Amino acid sequence: MVDVYVLASLEIIQAEPKFTLLYDVPTQQKNASWNFKNPFEWERIRDSFKSIKGKDANSRRRQLLAKVDSEETKAHYIWLARQKDTEYFLMPYKEVFSRFPQDKQALLYALARQESLFIPTAISTSYALGLMQLMPFNVKAIAKELKEEDKVGYFDMFDPAVNVPYAEYFTRPLVREFNHPLFIAYAYNGGPGFTRRLLGKNHLFKKNNPLDPWFSMEMIPYEESRVYGKKVLANYVIYQKKFGKEIKMLDLLQQSLVY
Repeated sequence: MVDVYVLASLEIIQAEPKFTLLYDVPTQQKNASWNFKNPFEWERIRDSFKSIKGKDANSRRRQLLAKVDSEETKAHYIWLARQKDTEYFLMPYKEVFSRFPQDKQALLYALARQESLFIPTAISTSYALGLMQLMPFNVKAIAKELKEEDKVGYFDMFDPAVNVPYAEYFTRPLVREFNHPLFIAYAYNGGPGFTRRLLGKNHLFKKNNPLDPWFSMEMIPYEESRVYGKKVLANYVIYQKKFGKEIKMLDLLQQSLVY
């Protein structure tokens, strides 16, 4: 999978990637024939696809692919039909994401790709919800701040038109405090307190360490956040490029050296 090491290596050796990068794939221009707003429907399709075996496996796979082959369920289709050596950087729900400046759009797309692969009804094992995988306690807190407690509930998080703006609201203090997309990613995944303590120790991301930022990225104590940050940062650079803003990964990593 694409991460900071892949993009930085390509910059250093000035080479083209050996993987294909796609922002879109063609799907049938039709409405979905199944209830894609029900998270359990997608889980049944996904688990059925994963469990297919036997001599009629190809036929059964084609049937399930045909079921999710629609513009409304493009992310589901890619999940089932993804090809080796191909990286998919979808940009769905443009009517929702386009409400925000391009830098914020790139950040939100980068987070969403890592959080859910743009499956709008995704639910994690820790009950994070929807496209942006918001935790229920954060949904409740944001709804209270926006005075929408009586209007927005947990099931609304399966609607990107609600989920994405709530996630954008959640990122505002993270952007103000941490500024760099790598640190914002750590905070989004591990929490602002985790990232605050991490940077407050003053022994990571040091300008006078010749091994940094590589050393510091591998010293993040929480494995999930360590991997997550590297992938989100790569997503961010790729989405910025799609928006017409060329950002060098090596330059961006150099900007993470804050001490």
